[in-house]
Amino acid sequence: MAVDLDKRRRPTWQEIKTDMFACRGGLCYSQNAFMFALLTAIGLDVSMTRGTCVNPTNQHNNHLCLLIHGLFSPNDTFLADVAMGYAMPRVISLDFETESPEYTDSFQTYKFVKDGDTVVFKGKTKKSIRAGDIQTADVQMEGGEDADADDKLSSAREWKTRYHFTLSDLHKELETLDSDFDMIYTDVTKLVFHSSPRSMHWPGSRFFAIIELEFITENSTRTLVKTNISQNLPDDVKPSVEYFE
Repeated sequence: MAVDLDKRRRPTWQEIKTDMFACRGGLCYSQNAFMFALLTAIGLDVSMTRGTCVNPTNQHNNHLCLLIHGLFSPNDTFLADVAMGYAMPRVISLDFETESPEYTDSFQTYKFVKDGDTVVFKGKTKKSIRAGDIQTADVQMEGGEDADADDKLSSAREWKTRYHFTLSDLHKELETLDSDFDMIYTDVTKLVFHSSPRSMHWPGSRFFAIIELEFITENSTRTLVKTNISQNLPDDVKPSVEYFE
């Protein structure tokens, strides 16, 4: 993604390995493919499955995530996803009937809902604020200043669909996904990253991102704070910036 638009293409497996070992990161195709190989190498039964992220392009099969089979018992299934752009530092049991428990990690509360063979990932977050804004997370959230941070985050805004996938869409070979991701990497209308440079990480389990001309950081109340890169950074942002120096 760091080359000219007309030279972009789906990375090879060797390029994926090189980038991962160099800690360069990558899109879901690279990161979850690498995690698939890693988990398979240590003896787990893992499949890749295509997801569809909700986005303005309405492009299907634009996300890659993993299903782990028989992790604790012969017939169980767990979701693993290390490359969604939302923190999910856990495997998620998919052995529920219609709706999973709610989880809170970083700035998002999320859950999963089944509709037949389809699993839908839903999340909700607090409204972000601008650095220097007099509003605080407590003012924006239901529950008032004395409410617990998890409770306030759980009541934040409405549930939004992040992506969905099909439990029966199982792949053991990366090559079977080539046609879907060739389009993602080469058609600039199918992926926001082509025209909107961005990088994200979770140093100290808190979200930090650079998106176009903004730093976005997660504060102690799990609120995302936006700061224009041209502005002076607040003190609580500096430790996150130093992490990358």
